Amino acid sequence: MNRYRWQDVIAALMGIYVIVAPWLISMQFPGPTASRLIYVAHFVEGFVITAIACRAIVVSKTWFEWLLALLGAWLIASPWALAFNTMIALTYSSIVAGLVLLVLAGSALMAQRRPPSSSW
Repeated sequence: MNRYRWQDVIAALMGIYVIVAPWLISMQFPGPTASRLIYVAHFVEGFVITAIACRAIVVSKTWFEWLLALLGAWLIASPWALAFNTMIALTYSSIVAGLVLLVLAGSALMAQRRPPSSSW
């Protein structure tokens, strides 16, 4: 049974945010200039998050949520892995986006484990 989950819609929107975040943040908070690697990495991460979330909207599979959780963990670690932790606004943005994805994935996984309520 395919059940619509609101968590996947918000995850897809978060993926779009991850794509545009480097451009939005660099316009709002001038400071160290982001390298091309950061723009490309955020584009790829956001595209993959959006694609997985959109697929999870159509086909409800547990492993889609685990992939979103893994991508959320990567977003949290990416400022240090890609060495842009000196860009404070983009670092906070990545951490918050990663935490939101982790919470959404956890919430969706908990919803899948919960037995359906019986109606009288």
